[in-house]
Amino acid sequence: MNSLNNTFFNIFLLISFLNLLCKTQPPPNYPNKYRIKAFWRMPAANITQPILINYNSKNFYERFDYYSLDISTTIATDLLRNDSNQLYRVRIMNDTVTCSIINSSGTLELLPFLPDLYNEDWEEGQPTVIRGFPVRMWQKNTTIQNVVSIFTFYSDDQGLPVRFAVNGYDSLLKTHFDIYIMEYFLYQPNVNDEFADQINHTCEYSLQQDDRFPIPLEVISSSLQKIGLSNLDLDINNLKEKESLFSRGKILQENLKFIDEHNKNNPNFKLAPNQFIHMSKEEINRLILGNPKKHLIEDDSKTKQFESVEVIPGKPETFNWTDFDVVTPAEDQGMCASGWAFATTGVIEGAYKIATSTFIDFSEQTIIACSSTLSDSCLGGYPQDALAWIQENGIDESTTFPYIGIESYCLTPQTPSLIKIKELLSLPDTTFSKLSDFIYSVGPIATMMDASNLDFIFYKSGIYNTSQCKTNLNDLNHAVLLVGYGVENDTEFWIIKNSWGNFWGENGFARIVADQNLCGISTAPYGALLNFDNTFDHQKKEQKTKTN
Repeated sequence: MNSLNNTFFNIFLLISFLNLLCKTQPPPNYPNKYRIKAFWRMPAANITQPILINYNSKNFYERFDYYSLDISTTIATDLLRNDSNQLYRVRIMNDTVTCSIINSSGTLELLPFLPDLYNEDWEEGQPTVIRGFPVRMWQKNTTIQNVVSIFTFYSDDQGLPVRFAVNGYDSLLKTHFDIYIMEYFLYQPNVNDEFADQINHTCEYSLQQDDRFPIPLEVISSSLQKIGLSNLDLDINNLKEKESLFSRGKILQENLKFIDEHNKNNPNFKLAPNQFIHMSKEEINRLILGNPKKHLIEDDSKTKQFESVEVIPGKPETFNWTDFDVVTPAEDQGMCASGWAFATTGVIEGAYKIATSTFIDFSEQTIIACSSTLSDSCLGGYPQDALAWIQENGIDESTTFPYIGIESYCLTPQTPSLIKIKELLSLPDTTFSKLSDFIYSVGPIATMMDASNLDFIFYKSGIYNTSQCKTNLNDLNHAVLLVGYGVENDTEFWIIKNSWGNFWGENGFARIVADQNLCGISTAPYGALLNFDNTFDHQKKEQKTKTN
């Protein structure tokens, strides 16, 4: 029976596909107000985010609702009004609903999440099949300073949206050069949104836009205008688009020039264009790096000052925990300044794997959402605060509370935490010898650093060294995971794992000169000891190190 059903389905699919090939019909023309539900996917960061969008250009508003992965709970809401240039932000933090009005310093543009297929740059391609059904396909390419972005939109034969795929500048939710996919599963044309009228009376306080309260939608808007999704009827709007293109192209050209000049004059480490190539240093500092509250741990009694460790015999000159599957490939934090959360989970994931020989992917989203009294969530935080919070509260696995790259409600762990932190270890201003002893004998370490310089942002390979970095704790703006160390040509270096995806650096990792506390690497490193006996086979580790 199943075989017969499959045969009928395949015949239906073939007939539908041939029907699409034979039909000549105009592209769908989407109205100026609609509601869509979709899964927004960022494969490199392993993010899948359910989102609902109410778009209404006639009444000057657009509402974004972000849902839990099972689509049962609204975890955050943004409402953009371009008649008043205000963003209404609703968040659920520590079980408390807050609403704030952020006043934009510039003009906010609404963002159409369905393309204008009558734009001459869109071309229809051959029909294809998605999720088992035939669909129509349109594509457009945009090139800025030799960087090509490819946009592909799919609809069924009735014009219902099916998928929007971006390979390049993220036109959906962020400005980040990568691969993004929006999978639509609901489309309702010509619907109104009562929430847009009610929210004016429920918001509690107003904020002026500044570096601590960025409006990402402003950056999204310029990105959307670049690829022509907006229906630009007026000459003034076309002029704005050209200015946006020129500004973004100028930034990209300046960054390429910086990279080229560095590579000509510095043989020790090389730079290369990556996902940040079209962004200014100020944008990167605002959207990627943290600007957290002042360090908030009030009770440091649970943190033990590291003095020394019993070194496992056979410590090699160069060592890297990635060689032993203790460290995962580099993740991508997206446009959320959450490097501190990724560095924290890296510490406990490494410690757990070393102690039990089992790897578990722990939840960065738990840290971002639930430790907000000690951090600023997507505005930054400190690994030592996060580790202290985990010591007190435990942590979920990522399968239970996956990373979504935005602030969200706190999902209290439903099962007892698999880990218990016995001791937090502070390792500041430790010598290369002592800190490398800890890495080799205990495990990876979380640390803060100054990551704001362009030569670090565009780092590609080699041993990073600069005279421009700061080392004071209050100047450190990013957290990374120390996973190893080494010596090359008498130069001692650290091996760090970043959270900017594998487009950056040496597949997401970097080597950094260890001398003179470069970029503050040794200012605030923290490690953790778990309530486990260490069962890692150090003899096998030593043998593997020697054979690599």
